[in-house]
Amino acid sequence: MIEWWGPVFIDSYGATEVGTTCSINSADWLTHPGSVGRCVPPFSVLVFDDDDNELRPGQEGRLFFADATGRGVVYPNDPEKSAAAHIRPGVFTLGEIGYVDPDGFVYITDRFSDMVVSGGANIYPAEAEQILVQHPGVLDVACIGVPNREMGEELKALVMAKDPSNPPAPAELMAFCRERLSHFKCPRTADLVEDLGRTAMGKVNKRALRAPYLGHSD
Repeated sequence: MIEWWGPVFIDSYGATEVGTTCSINSADWLTHPGSVGRCVPPFSVLVFDDDDNELRPGQEGRLFFADATGRGVVYPNDPEKSAAAHIRPGVFTLGEIGYVDPDGFVYITDRFSDMVVSGGANIYPAEAEQILVQHPGVLDVACIGVPNREMGEELKALVMAKDPSNPPAPAELMAFCRERLSHFKCPRTADLVEDLGRTAMGKVNKRALRAPYLGHSD
């Protein structure tokens, strides 16, 4: 869009319940591609590991935002969800995984709810998705966690082929991913699908995609 229209865009990241937490203009995006920007008042960003230890710039973990007003995030008529989103009063998460670079720019890499725990290892599906979508035969892809009797869960790729009459073989997709990503982060299986059900905003309902596989471990 910047190439098409010029450096006239401003991107905002946040949620209906809190408004904009981060913002980035086109000039900053060009020097920090993929970022959702720096925090805007009254918010500041914090990143924590799974044991609630604060992480340094460049380290990936759970993204939290400190609200200087002390309000935090409030989900209407859902006090339990509001409480669960806070690590302490006024410090809340919108459910994302990410990191902050040394310049203070925030990057989002995945969502908590999409994380797959396989054999005790935490796997973030977005990493494999970003690799597989580069395959010349792939139009779109979503990776989900499905039951596995030995590992608890395993990562599965749901793939839309660019040419449905000549789709890439699952083994080819697995090899493509393993050449570019640690093996434990790659899907163990792949299914070809006609549609991922993306919304007009480009979002995928992974809970709906997982539903047909639940209760079937092999």
